[in-house]
Amino acid sequence: MKLQILISSLMVLALATSCGSDSSGGGGGSTNGLVGTVSTVLSQANKVSGVLDTAKSNELITTENLVADEYLMTAWWDTTTGLPHPTDSTAPSVTPKDWMGAQLDPDAVTVDNGSAVNVFGRLKTALGIFCALGIAAESAGQAIDSNGYLSAGTFSITFTADNVATMLSTCGIDASGNVGASVSITVDVETGTYERSYTFDAPLSQVYYVKNSGGEVNIATGETGSYKSRTVVSMNQNTGILKVEYVGDGGNRYGYRLYYDEGSDEGHVLTYEDGTRYRLAGKPNTGDAFSISLKSSSVASEVVKEGCVASATGDLLVDGSRCTASGTRLAGSSVNSLDSFFTAFAGTSGTDWGTVSDSTAISWTNETNMSTVAFAP
Repeated sequence: MKLQILISSLMVLALATSCGSDSSGGGGGSTNGLVGTVSTVLSQANKVSGVLDTAKSNELITTENLVADEYLMTAWWDTTTGLPHPTDSTAPSVTPKDWMGAQLDPDAVTVDNGSAVNVFGRLKTALGIFCALGIAAESAGQAIDSNGYLSAGTFSITFTADNVATMLSTCGIDASGNVGASVSITVDVETGTYERSYTFDAPLSQVYYVKNSGGEVNIATGETGSYKSRTVVSMNQNTGILKVEYVGDGGNRYGYRLYYDEGSDEGHVLTYEDGTRYRLAGKPNTGDAFSISLKSSSVASEVVKEGCVASATGDLLVDGSRCTASGTRLAGSSVNSLDSFFTAFAGTSGTDWGTVSDSTAISWTNETNMSTVAFAP
């Protein structure tokens, strides 16, 4: 079993344990559909990280592995440094191999402020407050139906020692500094792409649009302020297809797209991080290698670099071309022809990225056009 699949399973188990039938508080609380929705989305997204077996919690691919497999070392993949250290801005630059280790670790965060460094962590952070809402609403005595919906209206939640402890253990949200404070939440019925909206008053000032019915899960949320971001999720539990899009701007520009088809065991990630961009494709459950196509001013002066990477070790099996498609590998696609696509994204103002509405939706449909349909402004 891939290590990251195991981590995902343990995360779901932890959620089930902390939201068990005991409703006495202090880390307990009864199961509710709102928390379960978040758990399901994160679990499915994290499966894509299973294309690499060696990603570990808060740990890059180790230099010990690199030295042990020295005979497989290639100049651009695991000897050339230049990419910024993904978790420590004060540390020396790293190789693409180390950098990708952090990109495929859902738990990787920066040492200075604990912020996420990849699509998995960004998604977890964006949905964390929504997960906490499920804990707080239940603590406040609000009814949550089987779809995870709250009734329309406005109510107040108060942060208590008990529900704050559960938010941390279940959702990864540390609200300990807010014990005793209250937040007003307005619930509205929506139609179409979403069926509910949840608007948080200050100090959170955040809105979530949600649909969870008929096997369809849609979520959209935005973050305003000095850092603007928008996260959109579309998951069809009937077809096993998950799509995630994240855009963020706080001086540096970030864009992520993730596509996962559980039925065909296909995972694809498209990433832009302040000039470095890559496309990755692999089979999280049954694969033995994944395809990578990377372009960065920090690596070979923006000459596209491609390879087929072993899932078990992170070693480059084929240098210069992506994997040949097979029952255990995907060929993926190149980022070399996407210069105009990423230039357009980098030039987007990002002014409206913190704003979402009932019409906000993912505009691309599959692993092919996820790299051709432009990011919305």
